[in-house]
Amino acid sequence: SRQFIGQLCSGIRQAHVLLVATLRPEDEGDDLRRALQELGRQEHVYAIDLEPLTASETRSMVSSCFLREGFTPELYDVLHRRSQGVPFVVVQHLEALRQDGALHEDRGLWVNRRLRETDMPASVRDAILKRIGGLPPEDRALLNLAAVQGDSFEGVLIARLLAEPLNPVL
Repeated sequence: SRQFIGQLCSGIRQAHVLLVATLRPEDEGDDLRRALQELGRQEHVYAIDLEPLTASETRSMVSSCFLREGFTPELYDVLHRRSQGVPFVVVQHLEALRQDGALHEDRGLWVNRRLRETDMPASVRDAILKRIGGLPPEDRALLNLAAVQGDSFEGVLIARLLAEPLNPVL
């Protein structure tokens, strides 16, 4: 992919083409970092670091996906909290909620039923499990202990349980 993008960028200087490539920061290896630096030296290549969506931006994104909607404020809050502002996750949640009937159309207006805490799309769960599966065993052990505490965790407690110094655990 990196070679293809590099060749494409060098070969289309005069063309009117927009190429969008995405990269998660944790996927950056040394080879990829060098390739991105090389691409960044070309005058027609721009890198844009994206931040997660705010609650308001999440709401706007969700609203833009439906012609007419009458969703509850709870739906927007749950979507933003569960997705942590990641657009891909927002869309996956919307699709799963639609398929499960939690979002449905009523006389041309999209509405939602009360959400259950267990409403999480399999595609997001699978993506998370794939990432966790690629972690070294010691990181998976840390993550398993931290997950018991929820979305955030106390590093001191995890360090004690693992009998590790606090800084590496954090």
